[in-house]
Amino acid sequence: MREQPTKVKTGAVKNRVITIALVFAFIVPPAVLFFALFITERPAYIPPPYEINAITGIPEPPEHLSFSEKNAFSEFNFGIVGELQQLQTGTLPVYLTNFEENNVYLMCEIMDVNGVVLYRSGLLRPGEYMPTLEPLTEPLENRILVEINIYALDMNGFYSMGTMTLINSLRANQ
Repeated sequence: MREQPTKVKTGAVKNRVITIALVFAFIVPPAVLFFALFITERPAYIPPPYEINAITGIPEPPEHLSFSEKNAFSEFNFGIVGELQQLQTGTLPVYLTNFEENNVYLMCEIMDVNGVVLYRSGLLRPGEYMPTLEPLTEPLENRILVEINIYALDMNGFYSMGTMTLINSLRANQ
């Protein structure tokens, strides 16, 4: 009778499979991450629109609105009323002013304590003001606490030059 040759099992196939799996585990995820971060196109930044209802000049708001000039970080000045009272239509007189000596665009958002934006302006160029803002929500029925964010943007690249936050109350027209 003839002897059968014995095959020595070395596990070479198993080792090769493990090596290939490890190569994929350590090379593929970083390659996918690199592709996702650096190769895929990101949407271009779209700056906020300019305020189409802006008026050039210096505002003359009624005295009862307590208009005042504020200085933000010694970088820019802006004007805004101190008495926020919504009109029957929901429109809000703010007289937001970007003074001519500023080198920034200004924009305003007024939101409630839950972060819901009630009013938003477009960009104001230096020397422009916005007498009123139109509501983004239904008119109020009572007085609420609001946060007024004044954003300053660089005129050359729309980079943030700072944000000034004011806390105030907003009264509904009774």
